[in-house]
Amino acid sequence: MRFLFNLLGGLLLAFALVFAVADIARSIADGVTRLTTLSEGAAAIGLQPLGSEAGLSGGGLDLVATLSSGPAAIMLGLLALLFLFIGRPPRRRAGRLAR
Repeated sequence: MRFLFNLLGGLLLAFALVFAVADIARSIADGVTRLTTLSEGAAAIGLQPLGSEAGLSGGGLDLVATLSSGPAAIMLGLLALLFLFIGRPPRRRAGRLAR
C-alpha cells in the first residue's frame, strides 16, 4: 500500500513540476505572471471538469470550483506531498535495550 501512495505522490510531484516549468516559461515569454489553474490543465489534456453531472450537491460543487480555480503547480505539489507523507515508512521504535 505504501508503494502505491509513493508512486502516486511521485507522479503528482512530476506533474506539478511540469506545470511549474510551463508557468515560468509562459511568464518569461509574456512578461506577466500567469499561473495555470487545475481546470485549465484538465481541459488541456481533454478531461471534463467535475460538475453537476457527477452528482455533487451545492456544497460539493463549491468545493470543487474553489479547488479547481487554484494554481495547478501548487495544488498538485501539495497533494503530492500529502501522498508522500502518507506513504512514508513507519518510524522505528527503540528496543528495550536501546538508549
